[in-house]
Amino acid sequence: MACAQQVRTSQSTQLFPNQIVSEQQSLVVMKKLLAIAVSGITYLRGIFPGKAYGRKYVEDQQVMILREEHSCPGATQILQWMQGCFDAIEKKYLRTVIISIYTDPENPQKVTEFYHFRIQYSAAGAHMDFESNNNIKVSSMSCGNTRKAIILLVRKLYTVMQYLGPLPENVYLNMKLAYYDDVTPQAYQPPGFREADCDTMEFEQEPVKLTMGEVVSPYHTLKFDMATERHRLEQVEEKWVLKIDEEDAITQSEDPKCVEEAQKENTVLENTEVRVSCHEEINTCEEVTEMDTLVKKTCYMELGTKRTRSGRIIKPTLASQFPTSQETPSTDLPKKKRKFSEPKERY
Repeated sequence: MACAQQVRTSQSTQLFPNQIVSEQQSLVVMKKLLAIAVSGITYLRGIFPGKAYGRKYVEDQQVMILREEHSCPGATQILQWMQGCFDAIEKKYLRTVIISIYTDPENPQKVTEFYHFRIQYSAAGAHMDFESNNNIKVSSMSCGNTRKAIILLVRKLYTVMQYLGPLPENVYLNMKLAYYDDVTPQAYQPPGFREADCDTMEFEQEPVKLTMGEVVSPYHTLKFDMATERHRLEQVEEKWVLKIDEEDAITQSEDPKCVEEAQKENTVLENTEVRVSCHEEINTCEEVTEMDTLVKKTCYMELGTKRTRSGRIIKPTLASQFPTSQETPSTDLPKKKRKFSEPKERY
């Protein structure tokens, strides 16, 4: 047992260092973390057979890593997508990675589940929030907790996936990339990618958003969340539901069943914003999805409908908006069209 633990510790050390002392080292860590997350998603959601993966350990957590397998060309294709992501990260262009799972090969915009990674770049020792709607925020940070954050994020990924119901029998994968437009050449495309035809995604059924967490180093930040159809989380106990409001105060949600049911739901992800619209045959209500959500054990997010004191439903237009570049948005300039990429070949 002690020997096995020693081997696992050695493998974990090889994957992630105890301290990050250079930008290049931080870059390698972020690449590995993204690879572990994408590999874990495809493994835990049953996308590829077990032979397409190798085994590693992050502390005591076994993780499955995608590898080239001649009998599984889809795995090789995903690895090629990852190489394109790495190229954009190295150039500090990449801002967002969205991995979507869909069922209709003729309509990849209509998804059943997606995974959302956001990447931020920092000057040495200071974190610059490029996605702030106000002035760029700069604050000092310590890398002492980076390794702990990595371990927690990996454990959380593997734990949360155990609570998800199965995907449909036949599913397809797609990946979309978004960039920091002010530093990304308009003609740039990562290897294996092309300009995306569409920058929206839709859910056929009501989704829930799960916040997985973030890892911060002195040079990079990786934030990770996901969304899936609500019926895949029906087994989650209501008392586990926690929410973070706009002031970062944690409150416990009331009975999820109080959310107004809809016969037809449609959720649109546009420019990496999540907008939830619930359409009924007669009345229509729009529900707001909180971007930052903490949920105990399963990270289950409750969608809340806003009402007046008299009970009338308020119809706000969602949401969490991101500027189109690293600069502070200006109301005096016309809004620049966002740049998106997708693989030349989908899986």
